[in-house]
Amino acid sequence: MKANEIDALGNILNTSWGKSSSPGGQQSIKCVLAGDRLTIKYVTIVHFGAEQSLQQQVGKHSDEARQKIDAALGDIKSQFKTKTGRALKTKDEGGADNVELISSTVHSLRKVAYYHVNRVFTLT
Repeated sequence: MKANEIDALGNILNTSWGKSSSPGGQQSIKCVLAGDRLTIKYVTIVHFGAEQSLQQQVGKHSDEARQKIDAALGDIKSQFKTKTGRALKTKDEGGADNVELISSTVHSLRKVAYYHVNRVFTLT
């Protein structure tokens, strides 16, 4: 990639200094560009009562995360084409998800966790 293309992509990916990555407050999408690898990080808050409930919700949130990441990537590609005049091509390298428990007490069945998904794309 040329310097002006990297600069354009950096401006598109920037969600700090007045730009919001989570307008609804329940979900967040952040992007990290390192060399020719773009990592899209998705986080949402999950409320659950029992382990079985969590497992059911993870499937639902996994599908939602995939859709949101795909939409974010589509938006990035669209903005990149508008700014630079050329298409941004990517190769999906896969990713990983995990659940991070953030609130749990003995006196309440309700637990709160973060559901994280990181997907990596190689820029071509």
